[in-house]
Amino acid sequence: FEIASYPDDEAATLDKLIYRQKHCPDFFRVACINSETSIGDDQTTSSTSTSTEEIPIGFITSTVCQEFTDESMSNHDPSGSLLAIHSVVIKEGFRRRGFATRMLEDYVKFVSMTSPNISELVLIAKQNLLKFYTNCGFHVVGLSKIVHGKDPWFDLVLNLDEERKEEFWVVDSFAESHGEGNPASVVLMKEELVGTSKDRRWMQMVAQEFNLSETAFITKLASAPYGFENKSTTHYSIRFFSPTVEVDLCGHATLAASAVVYEKLLPKDDCEDGIVYFHANKEVLKVSRNEHGKVKMVFPWKDVVSMDENVEGKASLLQMLEKGLGIVSADILFLGVGTDREDVLVEVNHEAFSSIGATVLKLSELEKSPEYSRGVIVCCKGKDFDFLSRFFGPKAGIPEDPVTGSAHCLLAPYFGRLLNKNTVVGRQESKRGGSVECKLNDDSRDGKRTVTITGSAIFASNGKLLMT
Repeated sequence: FEIASYPDDEAATLDKLIYRQKHCPDFFRVACINSETSIGDDQTTSSTSTSTEEIPIGFITSTVCQEFTDESMSNHDPSGSLLAIHSVVIKEGFRRRGFATRMLEDYVKFVSMTSPNISELVLIAKQNLLKFYTNCGFHVVGLSKIVHGKDPWFDLVLNLDEERKEEFWVVDSFAESHGEGNPASVVLMKEELVGTSKDRRWMQMVAQEFNLSETAFITKLASAPYGFENKSTTHYSIRFFSPTVEVDLCGHATLAASAVVYEKLLPKDDCEDGIVYFHANKEVLKVSRNEHGKVKMVFPWKDVVSMDENVEGKASLLQMLEKGLGIVSADILFLGVGTDREDVLVEVNHEAFSSIGATVLKLSELEKSPEYSRGVIVCCKGKDFDFLSRFFGPKAGIPEDPVTGSAHCLLAPYFGRLLNKNTVVGRQESKRGGSVECKLNDDSRDGKRTVTITGSAIFASNGKLLMT
């Protein structure tokens, strides 16, 4: 492989490869294809065979050094903090097919995860390979002083201290322009950190630091979970945190996470059918995009149960609504609670809806009723939209949520039935505001009912977390 990949004056000798494997075995890594991959000797041949074993198709070798010089490339110094990459080799028939990129990205991930003493990866490359290495996260320093063969080389470096930090994005969900919709932060968690100290308590601390209504933490799953026939689909785990508690489901944070996956992560991934599955605490959320680039999210259908037969519970909620939001019973057209008892849904007349906030809101009163666990949805029929709504969630650490996708799991079925429509569009009338399109999917064949929620998203900021 080495001889076939480099000119005679650049290829490592067998003795050098043996030295690197003997003295630095942890960083001598070989890429193999699995037993189900079809292989051929080159890209042009039509003959292939199916392997029943792991077949090597490439390798990367490195040594550790204190400084990156011509002399240091010949020796291994385990006390150093630089890892000098000598060979990045892919068998000829597998070049320009993404294997080298995957091999190098896996190598960087491995070193980052297993070798905290290594602060930087360094290498030299010719000009024609600079784009490949920069696409893998390396930065060009400039022309190298190292002489290796007759052609000039460039020094490149990848800072692992930066690589080890989690990347985040802040996204305005259900927004057409900045300043609208509901902002959510999305943190891409490294798979190896899930289940460690950077788990629930760390996530809660990060969410508190962002101080947005929700922060989503996503992690790419290595393979499709059991039960998914199409193993090529893309899967992520997702968890949602308000500044004070973890919640099971959040629509606008799912939309934000979807935007991150589609716009920032999928170009580097495979997603044959454009469908992404997010595995939340209690639900598997199916996400895709429509022809206009908007994100479509399939959420659970939630019915609302009237409080009319629960006299004591209804009295508790009526008192809460009057003291907290100034809504009196005469203005209420319907009062109910979701079947999961997370949210209260109260429909009022348009005048009462418009007057919310005319007096001082006492949102602490909304925390006193034991009849629900998350939020209070106040809604009414609309003119330009099928319905208007507002969402108050002090129990979840959210005084008022700008746009609440998950609330439409109740709102859409409720107004769909009320208006006799399968598709309804709502407007959440918060200070930022946002529109949500909902399609009701009631499949009588298998009894499965879902709500497809569609919205757009805009990126507001991006960076790396410094919190440990």
